[in-house]
Amino acid sequence: MPSALLQLFIVAAIALAEPQTPIAPVRIEPAIGGGNPIVVSVTGVEQDPVPLAAKWNTADACLADVACFVSSWMEANSTGNFEHVLALRAPDERAELQKRYADPAMMQRNMTRFNAVRKWSLLGWAEYGPVRVVFLVKEDQSPSPIYPLPIRRVEGRWAQTDVLATDPGFFEIFDRIGRAILERHRKR
Repeated sequence: MPSALLQLFIVAAIALAEPQTPIAPVRIEPAIGGGNPIVVSVTGVEQDPVPLAAKWNTADACLADVACFVSSWMEANSTGNFEHVLALRAPDERAELQKRYADPAMMQRNMTRFNAVRKWSLLGWAEYGPVRVVFLVKEDQSPSPIYPLPIRRVEGRWAQTDVLATDPGFFEIFDRIGRAILERHRKR
């Protein structure tokens, strides 16, 4: 019997150590109010928002971890360091990114917009085809507190990707899902 009790304690300890839970079905109310909501099932995890700090780290172990990757992404964008931004991109997308940012003022505008966010927190992520959509909570003056960051695995590391840029409605859908998850965590 002691071994069963020990196993129970181990399972309980693991459950307490893991603050992330599978995403429960998400109820999205109509934007105009009234009417029937929709319920969406999403594969991923959610958690109470965890504040993140910008810190550059390109070690493979860091970039294989979502929170550590996001911290590096925050540093790259908040400092306006294009080499860092480029290093966090999927290799097959870097040439196109270099073309888009050929004008140095573009990186400056990106950095200015990024630094308007006072605080970033990790809410969770959802799997969408080959992409993991990271739900970030941002405190700024924009109308939505959610920033859906698309990333994908490349050689065991996470990399920011634009593969969903042509997916109509992608950001709107994941913004609504992220806001519904955030609202659920605010009620706790």
